[in-house]
Amino acid sequence: GSAHRLALFAQRPCAAGRQPLHPPGDGPAPAEYNLGPGDVGRVQRFGNQNETMNPSVTRDGAINFPKLGPIQVAGLKFDDVKSLIERRVAKELIGVQTNITMGPLRGIQVFLLGDVNAPGSYSVSGLATITNALFAGGGVKPSGTLRDIQLKRNGVLLRHLDLYDFLLKGNSVADVRLQTGDVVFVPPAGGRIAVAGAVQRPAIYEIRGGLRASAMVAMAGGLTADARKTQVMLERLNSDGQRTLTEV
Repeated sequence: GSAHRLALFAQRPCAAGRQPLHPPGDGPAPAEYNLGPGDVGRVQRFGNQNETMNPSVTRDGAINFPKLGPIQVAGLKFDDVKSLIERRVAKELIGVQTNITMGPLRGIQVFLLGDVNAPGSYSVSGLATITNALFAGGGVKPSGTLRDIQLKRNGVLLRHLDLYDFLLKGNSVADVRLQTGDVVFVPPAGGRIAVAGAVQRPAIYEIRGGLRASAMVAMAGGLTADARKTQVMLERLNSDGQRTLTEV
């Protein structure tokens, strides 16, 4: 019966995934990547001088460049640092050209708290995003929300991430890159509705606000080809705790 089907779907909610996903620390750095202490660059100089260097960003946020001295780079984007060094070399080292890339990226320390399987402090790549932190902590508990993952920085709430936008629509705009000391917090889940029967993705879905039955069917991927569109049943608990069944 309907109650039995709902109990079955309660055991397999629509979840973010099961396999860990970690961004490589030695992958190519995006142009907007902000440099910080611990990052390592790769500088090739050629012309009347040929050599390869691997300067690292020191704790005071500088790289020591031979014959140019320390150059402050902490907090600057990789593209800006690349342009800065190339201008300095062209101006002060006549006949020398440079090719600048990033070596291994620094690790950062973030906190994963709330309704997650393994809350705590995690060391992740400097390219890690909110979802990478969630995977590192074993994912969200069944009691946690997937609709309002919160990113907090220095006590300020910076971002709300709705994983349904990511999972069901492929929209990763809100999955921003983390900085050291960030807190990823997962609050308890909100209201949930089970969609069972002849739909493409039968599961338990978390809702935000009120939704029409047609919107819930759409969230579940729509009806299957053999669905009886004229027979859609709504089962719910009334204020007395009794189960009611209504045709919609």
